[in-house]
Amino acid sequence: MSIRALFLSCGLVLVVGCVESETVGATPSTVVFGEDGREDWYEASDTTFADRLEQATVVLVDPDYIDVTNPDDIVPNTITLGAYQDLCDGERFASQPAMGSCSGTLIDDDLVLTAAHCVDASVCASWYFVFDYVMDGPDTLRTMTSDDVYTCAEILVSEYTADGEPVPWHDYAIVRLDRPVDAQRQLAPVRMRPALSRGDAITALGFGDGIPGKIHGDAMVGDAPPPRVWGYFEGSTDTFAGNSGSGTYNAEHELVGIFVRGGHDDYRMAPRGCHRVNVEPDANGSQEYDYASIAVNALCDTGYESARLCGTTGEVDAGATTDAGNDATDAGAMPAGDAGVAVDAGEAPSMEDGCGCRVPAGRHSGGLGFGLALLALLVRRWRRG
Repeated sequence: MSIRALFLSCGLVLVVGCVESETVGATPSTVVFGEDGREDWYEASDTTFADRLEQATVVLVDPDYIDVTNPDDIVPNTITLGAYQDLCDGERFASQPAMGSCSGTLIDDDLVLTAAHCVDASVCASWYFVFDYVMDGPDTLRTMTSDDVYTCAEILVSEYTADGEPVPWHDYAIVRLDRPVDAQRQLAPVRMRPALSRGDAITALGFGDGIPGKIHGDAMVGDAPPPRVWGYFEGSTDTFAGNSGSGTYNAEHELVGIFVRGGHDDYRMAPRGCHRVNVEPDANGSQEYDYASIAVNALCDTGYESARLCGTTGEVDAGATTDAGNDATDAGAMPAGDAGVAVDAGEAPSMEDGCGCRVPAGRHSGGLGFGLALLALLVRRWRRG
């Protein structure tokens, strides 16, 4: 993008003031790299990732876009992805409901790891955290009940680095749910020493564009400096707006990161005026993921007591996979149990400070604040080239 086009684009946003968008702030959209690697739960080629998707992956939902009237049949209250994005005929997943706004991962009995730009005080007070939002068949959405629906009790830790600030950049939050999950639900094991290298296989699990959960596989790590250098690593998962907060796993099925930023538009305009998924031939990708270990260490630094995440002393071994504080090599899931002690670590960033969450159909992000946030985003992306 030229600098002239950059400021013409920003000026248009500032003049219009209120626009319908996939984002609520400064985090850009994303794209498919090479072949579209998204899989539904029922067609998963990796059964462990299928288990992670249905057991430990949660969608964040604005209450306007879900109907919880019948506790035995919780249903989306929204339009399809095809209608929301005005997709061309033949685009994948067009008939699926577009209910969600962000993604998260269950890392302890009542704790969800997500992106900081997905949650603030207003989200914590009113939004739902919903499990089992997956497809059981090509045209069959799994039945969700009140047992799958949770709310936010508090935000325990949260850090968001605004555009323009020096690295390391962070965008993580850990939320305590209103109650512990069912004891049979499996937790995601967090790898505390990621040791990622360029070309390593990674897979993201989440709710791109708000549709039922997808396995975003066939991806690889790009640049991956140590966590203290950038605070994040790069990769090529086919992730979209709504995937913000998605758990990102290594080949051993361990949680190594959370998807937080992307560098391309989700869709492109076709000649007929409808939209098609934007496919980039470069399989290396430019998606960005915070290290999950940084968020867990931040939680443990507050003195939070969790045998799984922090050990009994509230400190975590930097070389461990989280499983009762042991330096585990087993990447299997951990069963849920008793809830831990909550610690209030202060407010999360305002949603106006920047959000890569999907805005559900009919919602508008607004005004001068949005325009300024987008201006900062475009300047940052232009500088990074």
